Amino acid sequence: MSNENTKSKKICEALRRELQGMRALPSERALMRRFDAARETVRRALAELQAEGLVVRQVGKGTFPSKRARQVPGRIGLIVLSYAEIFAPICAEIGRLCRARGLELLFGDVSALDYTARAEQARRFARDFVAQRVSGVILQPIGFMENAAALNAEMRDLFAAANVPVVLLDSGWPDGLGAADVVGVDNFRCGQSLAGHLLAQGARRCLFLTRPHAPPSNRLRYEGVRSCMDCNILQMEPDNATALRKALKRHRPDALACGYDAYAAQVLKTLGGLGVSVPNDILLTGFDDVKYATLVSPPLTTVHQPCTEIARAAFEALLTRSAEPDRTPRTILLNAPLVARDSTSPRK
Repeated sequence: MSNENTKSKKICEALRRELQGMRALPSERALMRRFDAARETVRRALAELQAEGLVVRQVGKGTFPSKRARQVPGRIGLIVLSYAEIFAPICAEIGRLCRARGLELLFGDVSALDYTARAEQARRFARDFVAQRVSGVILQPIGFMENAAALNAEMRDLFAAANVPVVLLDSGWPDGLGAADVVGVDNFRCGQSLAGHLLAQGARRCLFLTRPHAPPSNRLRYEGVRSCMDCNILQMEPDNATALRKALKRHRPDALACGYDAYAAQVLKTLGGLGVSVPNDILLTGFDDVKYATLVSPPLTTVHQPCTEIARAAFEALLTRSAEPDRTPRTILLNAPLVARDSTSPRK
């Protein structure tokens, strides 16, 4: 990136942080002096802010913050359940976007292993965010818990009562809890893509594996696979060798599709303990394509979740929801390509 392009980006970042307190932006000449920049560099920065919907330029009058810019939230809450590795890069990108806009990010990492403690963590973060008057929340609905629906309903109602806009990651509210802005991938179609690949590799029967009380995204992946090929679902802990042995004997699958990569990596280890070889005895897929997919042997065939794009879409959706609270809820589904690796290579 050239020096002028770098300077243009810095001008954008500085002005984004100041837009809420402005009635009008300084003149181009004043900005040139402030940032020691060429006129073309200043104009490039203003054009970028205009493209983002943050400023309005009026010929002969000047440049002014848009309604959206004046309503940008100053403090954002983020709640995620850290069972899936995709949320580390998503959270990192949301943090970067907040810093670039001069916003404060309050991070709620629901990381407890005990389900009761996990539920209390989620409740505490939700209550704290309301008490700290966040202007919006990006939230991953809680899953893999028996009382997940009740917990999600509790958080939904808490934020609604406080008029805090919410954007959901990965999937909507489970069990018909209501409409909301959702950002993720088309999990059903991704399941179909996995099934198409497995069929092309000679598989005819699939077993979809996930933890008990899986979130809606995992269920949609299973439904996508099942729409294309013979597929059953087994909800089990990935190290449960007894359950896996019985399922392999009962269903005699050619392939195992797992809800996410970290889970698939553990299943791969359990298969090894049972004397089952991947891919020679059975094919194995994951979902996410972040870290585990390439660290295990054989490397996992998986679906690539575009974490950076998900974070950006969720961030922008929250800004839009904050500025337009009565807007019809949207579901934003991003492209998630299949990545074929050795875990589904043709049998020798």
